Amino acid sequence: MTFEQVTSILGVFVLGYYQGSATHNINIEIYNYTTTAWDALDTFANKISKSSHVGQVFDDSDYINGSNQAQVRLDHVQSGNASHDLYIDYIALLY
Repeated sequence: MTFEQVTSILGVFVLGYYQGSATHNINIEIYNYTTTAWDALDTFANKISKSSHVGQVFDDSDYINGSNQAQVRLDHVQSGNASHDLYIDYIALLY
């Protein structure tokens, strides 16, 4: 997801859950424009009910580009499986 008109970031908030395997995880990641890599902020694992997850950003200077954009993704760390499901109700930047 690309967020527009970003001037500061304190963290990323995700409300949802992952139904998969006890050995699989979902990372909440934010794009680092300095290193051109994705940085993991938080991880959540298999769950049967909705929960909130917050990944904190302590220095946002690497995560906002010159056009005031920030990018966030949810990454399934292990190899994918068609029987696993990710349910997302809400994703937001905290500022």
